Amino acid sequence: MGEAPLTAGGPPISAGARYQALFNAQRSQPRGLLVDPRLGRWQVAWSSIRASEEPQRAVDSIEITLVFREDQIDQALAIENQPTPQARANEAVSAYSIVVAASVAGFTIFPVPLFKKMADTAQGLGDAAAALVNAALTLVQNKGVDPSLRSMLENVQRARLDYFAAVDAALTYSQTDPVSAVEYKHAAYMTEAACVELLISIEQLKPQLFDYVTPSAMSLIALLQLVYGQDAQSHREEALRLNPFLPTVTIPAGTTVRLVAPTPRQ
Repeated sequence: MGEAPLTAGGPPISAGARYQALFNAQRSQPRGLLVDPRLGRWQVAWSSIRASEEPQRAVDSIEITLVFREDQIDQALAIENQPTPQARANEAVSAYSIVVAASVAGFTIFPVPLFKKMADTAQGLGDAAAALVNAALTLVQNKGVDPSLRSMLENVQRARLDYFAAVDAALTYSQTDPVSAVEYKHAAYMTEAACVELLISIEQLKPQLFDYVTPSAMSLIALLQLVYGQDAQSHREEALRLNPFLPTVTIPAGTTVRLVAPTPRQ
């Protein structure tokens, strides 16, 4: 309310600017101590903000409601905001199913090669996404890492580009308004995005990877001993999976080798 400055000696501030400042403050520091005159002091997390105003009073007064949640609930919200790989996999399956179903239903009824190609590339995108989903869910059950998932994601991205080209060709042939392609391309984008999020959710559960540059020419086991010490042998197979083209006899100096971050011993 009013135009009083937010800080001593500061400039006057309108009710709207004061509301914006409050919103920005809550966004920058959503968790903290709430002091309630009846309930006392509680660790809470800011959940939402609502505002309403009457035209006659909007210049000077805005009614604001801040909603907070108790900290235990905030933990549940944090978990909810980080879906599991299974949830991400479901999103990917739903996304590519929409692409395939929409493309087949909308274009295969016409005996035109370009329309059939659009449906075929949609199926190719669905197959690439399905392969990534299956491999990712299998990896969740294992403790290791699988670098092939990144290659599978690249396959999804290439399939999405092929689908876009097929959609453009089909629309050019039929002289259809390009706006009609938005829903098809959006579904394909959602498929790729869901696959990216799936891969991120998998990598968050797995050991962190880092790149190690060999200071001199050395064998693989010598490199692993430098990084892992007496645990070197147990990481040999893992290192070979992460670096399939790495020479195992002598690794040249300056070679970048991808490894799993070592775990400190208790």
